[in-house]
Amino acid sequence: MSLINKKGVDISSNNGKISIEKIKAAGFEFAMIRCGFGENITEQDDTLWEENVRKCEAAGVPWGAYFYSYACSEESARSELEHALRLLKGKRPTLPVALDMEDADGYHERHGGWNYTNVTRACRIFLDGIRKAGYYPMLYTGFEEIENYIAPDIVNGHDIWFAHWAKKCGYTEDNLSIWQYGGEVNLIDGNSIPGVGVIDKDLCYRDYPTIIKSGGFNGWDGESKPTGLTAEQAMSGARGMVGKDEDPAHCDIMKWYGGFDDDINAVACCCAGMCYLFDKLGHLELIPGGKVADCGSLALNFYKAGQLHKPSEIRPGDLVIFSWSHDKTSVSPLDDLGYMCFEHVEMCLKVFDDTILSVGANNGGVECDDFQIKTRSRSDISACCRPKYADGGADETPAEKETGDGNVYAIQKWLNKQYGFDVYIDGIYGNQTRTALTKALQTELNRLGASLEVDGIYGPQTRAAVKNLSNGSTGALVYVLQAFLICNGLQTGGFDGIFGYMTEAAVLTYQAAEGLTVDGIAGRETFEALATR
Repeated sequence: MSLINKKGVDISSNNGKISIEKIKAAGFEFAMIRCGFGENITEQDDTLWEENVRKCEAAGVPWGAYFYSYACSEESARSELEHALRLLKGKRPTLPVALDMEDADGYHERHGGWNYTNVTRACRIFLDGIRKAGYYPMLYTGFEEIENYIAPDIVNGHDIWFAHWAKKCGYTEDNLSIWQYGGEVNLIDGNSIPGVGVIDKDLCYRDYPTIIKSGGFNGWDGESKPTGLTAEQAMSGARGMVGKDEDPAHCDIMKWYGGFDDDINAVACCCAGMCYLFDKLGHLELIPGGKVADCGSLALNFYKAGQLHKPSEIRPGDLVIFSWSHDKTSVSPLDDLGYMCFEHVEMCLKVFDDTILSVGANNGGVECDDFQIKTRSRSDISACCRPKYADGGADETPAEKETGDGNVYAIQKWLNKQYGFDVYIDGIYGNQTRTALTKALQTELNRLGASLEVDGIYGPQTRAAVKNLSNGSTGALVYVLQAFLICNGLQTGGFDGIFGYMTEAAVLTYQAAEGLTVDGIAGRETFEALATR
């Protein structure tokens, strides 16, 4: 089961002896466990580390580890790395190993270690050492540390577990991987679990068990890899490829494939990319005929294996081959079976009435090997290649099983249909959806005479172009305003482009919550907050 958009907890001896079964029964599906803190002495091992690991494994709860840093020198940072590695020896977590970098009790400040040089050095030593030891590193931190104490290359180069106890996460970069959304203070679902007590709660954005096991991290390699691959795991792995360019100087896919030069990469990369993906997931055997770099051969190999399906039979997890020209294919015998030509392939993520959401390479990234998520028309589908997944494949009607906010889900669908965006439809209001709404705002302002770059960045030019909206306003800009408000959990009395008393009430509520001028008028200040917070 994927951990994407699943809730979990983080625990230490500070929580006392707790029931993992009760945590699991309450709907929390993973745990980050403190292993220790400070330099490498046994008195600074977490006293419940071993017990909490055993409890998670007995309950079938995926777990990761975190280590609290007190390092105030290079020597102490290296001792902390040795400490963590000692505690991890012989264990195989299925979530990352995180460095907890904060100064919650003021120790760093009191001992002269709370400065940019020391904190950056401690992070670099620990995270690099964890990676070199074969573990999957992660950085746990917050706004103060990122803005003032940790070098940008460290922040940008690692998955981030971000602490922000709020209704929505203020850190919106693509490497946000786990959000600690509450502890003693929790604005979402309360600060405790029945029978467990007050506990820190988290939301995960990546399917770490699949990533870590298939990637050979944390001791998971060889015979330890999963024996099968589900459609959900394949889709999670494909999403995880977005923004992950291993070698920006080369085409990772064709470098792996071999035998092609850069002149061919642009046309071969999409098909080879699907093979590359399944190889990364440890299941290239699910591609009949092995790795291949042209879509016609891919379709033919799946046909011979009895795994080629018509467009009407599409399911999430299928490798979907598109035909932009709609010409008849020349690949025999598929030409006589009515298939259109095979020009591009991506993996289907979700199926809707007229479109699908898909992900693949060579479809608009900076390089041809960059994986991107796209919205595609179902009318352009020539064929569907269905790997033999361990679970037989995903359900045919996944849209009925969305777990995110239904209102946000509807706004995401509207953005894709109305503006041709490629927002991932998951019902979760994150950076991608917020950026798309800002682009929609810029698009509508341009239709009113502005000359803005539609880049999703609310800068000075966008601010200057914003029009005031108030009770009685109507039109496309009101739709955008309502969409922003709905995604922030407010009721607007409908999504209808009409600024009525309910929309005014939502604006007043939002302005008060964000410390803005409370006047019910959505102008530059209100739109700026909506677009940036």
